[in-house]
Amino acid sequence: MNAASPIKNIKDLIAYAKAQSGGLNYGSWGMGSGGHLVMETLKEQAGIPLNHVPYKTVASITPDVVSGVLMVSTIDSATPVQLIKAGRIRAIAALGPKRMPQLPDVATLAEQGYPIGFVSWYGMFGPSSMSNELAGKLNALLNRWLVLPETVGLFEQKQNTPAPLPKSPEAFAAMIQSELPVWRKLMQTAKIEGA
Repeated sequence: MNAASPIKNIKDLIAYAKAQSGGLNYGSWGMGSGGHLVMETLKEQAGIPLNHVPYKTVASITPDVVSGVLMVSTIDSATPVQLIKAGRIRAIAALGPKRMPQLPDVATLAEQGYPIGFVSWYGMFGPSSMSNELAGKLNALLNRWLVLPETVGLFEQKQNTPAPLPKSPEAFAAMIQSELPVWRKLMQTAKIEGA
């Protein structure tokens, strides 16, 4: 949120958006991005008028929120930390299932009554012809890297997000399959063609 706005949490955002005759503009890092899909789902669940303004990059959104050109936007978890701590913009919700390591006082959407189900994840993919043996070796190497203190610190301090948990190739594939219906629903809610 723009720091000068009266909005302190999701309840305030909903009330403010409902009071705007033409709806409230919000930015995201692009059409179909996680931030876009979450806001469109919030729009549907809360019954509020929101207008999407897609930006090409997160870096181009932040100055507009600071200056007040754009009152509200979804932004990745790392970019705005210093601006939030300096009071130049205000965080009103974490989009993921857990609070952010560097902003532990910012409640999640679920904690504020909107369990939208947005979970970001990282993965490594290879060609379908890759042998199970090679996939297993790469997976073991990656899993050892994920639990190193330096790696955990990289995610928590640089990305402002918890480090991903190690998974087997099978568990990772199962997670992707379980998430497909969630993302499909989010895309349908946002009326993105091809969903």
